Amino acid sequence: MRNQTVDIEIEDCVNQLLTVLDHDIDYLEANIARLNELRALVVKQDSQSLSTLLAAIQSAAKRYQGNELKRQMLRVRLAALLSCSPKEITLTRMETHVTNGRNADIASRKNRLQALTGLLKKEYLGVQMLLADCARFNRLLLKIIFETGRSETITYKPTGAAQRQTDTVFMNLQF
Repeated sequence: MRNQTVDIEIEDCVNQLLTVLDHDIDYLEANIARLNELRALVVKQDSQSLSTLLAAIQSAAKRYQGNELKRQMLRVRLAALLSCSPKEITLTRMETHVTNGRNADIASRKNRLQALTGLLKKEYLGVQMLLADCARFNRLLLKIIFETGRSETITYKPTGAAQRQTDTVFMNLQF
């Protein structure tokens, strides 16, 4: 059985941890919004706004590092109080060691973080696919432009029929 001083310290750490988790939730929500904005700006080809967004992302990441550090320090402190390693300190484990209704608070934060993490992964994959398609499309355009007149180049009509590239020049590169 733990003594009362340890319980008070654990409760203090849990209160601080809940604050850190709230910042994590805010940060994830902001990142999801940034990914949506990034996707829209790429489609619009708004390079000025993309630069502004990049600066905002870098600034937010620097500010968030403090929250990361605080979370790691809390894990170390909680591990010492619970006589385990910091790697063993998880939200699920904290739910079992905390009383006074704080376990419900931890569970709600954990569920919210899991949902946001899943959404962030989905949004990230969507942006990644968009950027991959943009890169593929740009490569195809460059290949068509610079390999015009070669017999292996095939184009497709709107009906889907294949047509070999003739010797017509798409672009005049002479000065």
